[in-house]
Amino acid sequence: MNRLGQPTIGISTNRLDVVHLGRVLAQAGFREVVMLDSGTTAALAYQGKRCTEYEPRPTPCYCCPLYTVNVLGLIAGNSRYHWGWWRNGQLKRTWHTPWHSPTTHWVQNQCVWPVYAVSPVPAQVQLWQRYPQVHILTLSDIPLPGVYGTLGVDRALGAWGASRLYGTPVLVIDAGTAISLSAVDAQGHFMGGAILPGLTLQARSLHQGTGALPLVTWPERLPPVWARDTVQALQSGMGYTLLAGLRFYLEQWAGRVVITGGDGAWLWQQLQPESAPLLWDPDLLIRALGALIRRTEDIDITAGAGRPNPISRPIHIRSNRDA
Repeated sequence: MNRLGQPTIGISTNRLDVVHLGRVLAQAGFREVVMLDSGTTAALAYQGKRCTEYEPRPTPCYCCPLYTVNVLGLIAGNSRYHWGWWRNGQLKRTWHTPWHSPTTHWVQNQCVWPVYAVSPVPAQVQLWQRYPQVHILTLSDIPLPGVYGTLGVDRALGAWGASRLYGTPVLVIDAGTAISLSAVDAQGHFMGGAILPGLTLQARSLHQGTGALPLVTWPERLPPVWARDTVQALQSGMGYTLLAGLRFYLEQWAGRVVITGGDGAWLWQQLQPESAPLLWDPDLLIRALGALIRRTEDIDITAGAGRPNPISRPIHIRSNRDA
């Protein structure tokens, strides 16, 4: 059905995937579209009623949120992929994988669900742009005032998402391969921030850049300041100087602090005595991506509450087109 309420039938002699076709139809102004594909035969249904003798097999279509049953979100980081799966608007699962994994292979070769991806890594953006079901979101898609042109899209997404989920002012500490600090002021404008090497990157750099220093991992508790073996000396030097640097920034800040990222749980535990209210949200970027998908594509997505063990709370927003 087009916007005038007229039934319309279209035929294409070209091979089209459903995601691309849905986008084309949505841009053409169609408000109700159902595409059914049963392989070597064709089927058609309208308003849930079968119009041919073939048993219809529905396929999700971009044109109407009702038919967008499954949606995937991807944060492609410097060393890992972070995934989110929404079904019927509810965030069902989040998980993390290396770049090469069964999930990656399935998404690239078999998945027909819409996938929304964000990445600060140019090579990852180029990789995922090859797949027609993948929609890359960039800095220009994030409605965060005050950003500068070279700001990482992941930092902007985290800052914007935290401001929506936790209010402002808010400071996001994302402890991944690099540790970034991103601040949003009381008016919701991006203030700025800082970037420093993450724990694993520091440890790997010392190991690879020297002849004898081992590659260390991080204990739950830091060793004594004056360490008496090489492993503890590395842990002491990197750990205490990192925490001292972060405490310096926290002393300059008045507002909520949200910690996320692969090493975020460790930092959250180490910084707990600080006066600033610290929140640990391991899925901040995925939940922010869900909010951004809902805003940009008119798809109902669930946000979650922010605390060490987030509890999902559904948010349903109707757009002007739904009214």
